[in-house]
Amino acid sequence: MNTFSLMLGLGASFGLMCVAARSGKVKILHLRLDGGLAALAGALIGGRIYFAIEDWLYFQSHPLEILQLWLGGFSWPGALAGGILGLGVFAFLSRNSLSDLADGLLPILPPLVISAWLASWANGVAYGAPAPGAWWAVPGRDEWGRMALRVPVQPLGALVSLGLFYALDQIQPKLRRTGQAASLALLALALQLFAFSFLRADAARTWLGWRWDAWAGLGFTLLGGIFLMLTLFRRDRVI
Repeated sequence: MNTFSLMLGLGASFGLMCVAARSGKVKILHLRLDGGLAALAGALIGGRIYFAIEDWLYFQSHPLEILQLWLGGFSWPGALAGGILGLGVFAFLSRNSLSDLADGLLPILPPLVISAWLASWANGVAYGAPAPGAWWAVPGRDEWGRMALRVPVQPLGALVSLGLFYALDQIQPKLRRTGQAASLALLALALQLFAFSFLRADAARTWLGWRWDAWAGLGFTLLGGIFLMLTLFRRDRVI
């Protein structure tokens, strides 16, 4: 199995354990775990589809490899969109509040996002430009396996993610409307991914001079802002 997939799987599993640890009643526990699995399934499918679209010149000659998820190969814009869609479909079918579910599943994000950054570092994905001689540079490989001292995009991403989620965990008890914590998490994560897209040196498709993932980060930032504004008009409050 690809080590990238393995590390992501471990992060997702630990995230579900964190959700279980913060869930009280058995009914709530089952609901959140089922919702978490639906979101993760959506993220898995969405991330793979987006990756296949990005590398369609290869996959159109090897279409069956699109289904071979264990080989690795995921892109965060598709994973984030698929996760939101998967959770939304689950909330609709189970007739539960999407905002309540999203708030309850926030413990999944820290281990999942941090493991994704570390898996990228270990596998030569989302790497920074070479920075020989810089005291802050870290060793990292590119997609061809070449090692060099580089801008520490992946480890810095993991550290920033840890700080963002820690701050959100501290302010979440002070939020009084459902959905605000999840909206803030989406907004903060999208802003981080948007900013870090300009530090990445790996090959990527571009549009109007920006990487696709930069545009995706901007789009999810706007979406998070819209979700956050909508929570201000909700009447239900966190108890």
